[in-house]
Amino acid sequence: TTTTTTKNFDLKKMARIFAGLSKIRLGGLVVLTTISGFLMAPVPFTFGSLPILALASIGTCFCVSSANTLNQVFEVKKDMVMRRTLNRPIAAGHITRQAAFIIAITSGVLGTSILYIINPLTAALGFSNIIIYSCIYTPLKQIHTSNTWVGAIVGAIPPLMGCSAAVNSLTASSWILFYLLYFWQLPHFYSLSWLIKDDYSRAEFEMLVCKDPTLTAKVAYLTCLPLFLVAPLSYALDIAPFDFLIDSTVVTAWFLYVLNKFKQNPCKETARKAFITSIFYLPIILLLMFAYKQDYSLKEKEKVENSVVEKNEKKKNYTKP
Repeated sequence: TTTTTTKNFDLKKMARIFAGLSKIRLGGLVVLTTISGFLMAPVPFTFGSLPILALASIGTCFCVSSANTLNQVFEVKKDMVMRRTLNRPIAAGHITRQAAFIIAITSGVLGTSILYIINPLTAALGFSNIIIYSCIYTPLKQIHTSNTWVGAIVGAIPPLMGCSAAVNSLTASSWILFYLLYFWQLPHFYSLSWLIKDDYSRAEFEMLVCKDPTLTAKVAYLTCLPLFLVAPLSYALDIAPFDFLIDSTVVTAWFLYVLNKFKQNPCKETARKAFITSIFYLPIILLLMFAYKQDYSLKEKEKVENSVVEKNEKKKNYTKP
């Protein structure tokens, strides 16, 4: 009984360590954006699509785990001086850097291999995300404030992975999602960085908020403006109907309004409101896109079917004596 209890405790402890290394909440968001790319692909979603979607989700999970674990391996000294990261597994001494590195490599190999089962393009995207996050974004945080713009690429790639898993190519809808995720992350992160600027200063990271908090609020506001183009682009590329343009504009205007308050009066209160608004903004826009995509697809299907019926009727009329 004692042995069984010890084993259960060890399993729970290892599960907590793995979850901490993977940054499980962030990983969950990444998987959701991968799923959104899969669902927005220009093919019907059927029961037969579930195995591929499951493989894409699992493969993404392992790739995210690899990237996040490598990030902690490389930044352990920084994590040890930041309040928000003190309890991360390596910083807290729950696992050694060497063991975490092995977990990171194993996760990366597993994730890329699982994605390769789907197709090489999806595997390449997953692998590139690990490299960009751990080998480019992570060291850049200690060198230049542009790291935020590079890091946003990492967060924007998962929808491409989802779409490539569904159709083995990158379609217009996947690039729209890439654009949406990229520009959403900037005001999202800049408002968050305002809340934890003391931590970043303590760790001596090269963050814009550490150099100029007022400018950070202005940049958060300005980087929201490109989000107004998501709907017009979706409409122009026949991804969504005109109704999406109206709804999306209203939701984005609400986001911009909150960010304008942050810009006018940069403080923790307005930064927190901007950050919380950004959390709600993304799922609302994604749900609208998917709902309109489904509705629009049905309408397009009806148009095609009606066109076929009309052609058949004309042929019948033409062949009548």
